[in-house]
Amino acid sequence: MLLKIAWRNVWRNKRRSLLTLAASSFGLGLFIFLFAFSDGMHEQLIANATRTSLGHLQVYGRGYRADPVLERAIAKPAELRAALAGVRGLSLVLPRVESYGLASSASNSVGVMVVGVDPALEKRATRISNTMVKGLYLGRDSGTVGQILIGKALAKRLKLELGDKMVLLSQAADGSMANALFRVRGIYKTGAEAVDLGTAFITLGRAKEFLGLGQGLTSMLLFAGDLGEVDRIKGELGLRLEPKAYEALSWKDLDPSLLQTTELDDAINHVILLVVFMIVALGIVNTLLMSVFERTREFGVLLAMGMEPKSVVAMVSFEAAILASLSLAVGTSVGVILALHFGRHGIDLSRWTEGVSVSTAFLEPILYPKLRAYSVLKSCLSVFLVTIVSGLYPAFKASRLSPVKALRHS
Repeated sequence: MLLKIAWRNVWRNKRRSLLTLAASSFGLGLFIFLFAFSDGMHEQLIANATRTSLGHLQVYGRGYRADPVLERAIAKPAELRAALAGVRGLSLVLPRVESYGLASSASNSVGVMVVGVDPALEKRATRISNTMVKGLYLGRDSGTVGQILIGKALAKRLKLELGDKMVLLSQAADGSMANALFRVRGIYKTGAEAVDLGTAFITLGRAKEFLGLGQGLTSMLLFAGDLGEVDRIKGELGLRLEPKAYEALSWKDLDPSLLQTTELDDAINHVILLVVFMIVALGIVNTLLMSVFERTREFGVLLAMGMEPKSVVAMVSFEAAILASLSLAVGTSVGVILALHFGRHGIDLSRWTEGVSVSTAFLEPILYPKLRAYSVLKSCLSVFLVTIVSGLYPAFKASRLSPVKALRHS
């Protein structure tokens, strides 16, 4: 009975109720879409960083990450591979040799990270081969002059074009000075300035030969089948690998600035969410207070006839619950439809994303919002609770009316 009366009360002033519903629904729909937009951007940034240079996890020889000298490289990669073979959730393992060096052309010299990779395996997991703007990705390396891939920014700094020669200098495993001549096979552009200017790729075999590393490796890049499994896999690696010989780091450890960026973005979204919900709460309180004020004599009659104050609280709370339920239905529909539509067709941000990067990550020109059930439920629950709590003050105010004074209200 109380619910039926509450439903009628909500529609006594249709214009005011519809305006309140519109504001609540708009706030909810906006935040479902905003969270989807933010989740899509974070996923894109993390995917670009992990698929370009970081991997989901990396395994190093103990101490190499803090002090990257080749003496701390992985001396027995076969033993490490055997240990990794039984880790649940790993989809791909990439061997790498990395070393800092000096890239020189006839015009200039730039400090770079020299990365030796297995071209066939890298194509399966990383995106460098998809970012070529000139020439070809690494292939079979033979002959006396090795092939090298450089970023567009590095090519511009060294004034190099396809087929030009460049010299790499670095410290070999035995402490001597290593130097070798390479020919530019391809030029890539990831959009991450740190990668495009500071990383040069050569084949794994040529890197070992260049640095005199024998069969050793400096790291193993690991890719998980599911990004959400990374923390669990890291924990399992900590149990499986000899702690004195190896250390396993996730992308969060390798690029903490990227993690901080996504966390800061989430924090800003929650602050905006709080401000909008305060506005929604004020709208609900205003609507219900006006409704209670207009029905003061009616409440006086009900109380005089013996209705208990808790029943008055329940009736006004039902009105808030009705407004909340309608807001959830409309706002969720609008937000989900928008997120699904743009998640499929994307949002063109090319005017603003050109050259935008966060450490090793970069934004692509088309952003695809990612709808997550958790974000939708969080937004819906927040709106529902805000609406219900906002209705409590008007409800208690109505329940405490004096029947005599209420009947004299005009």
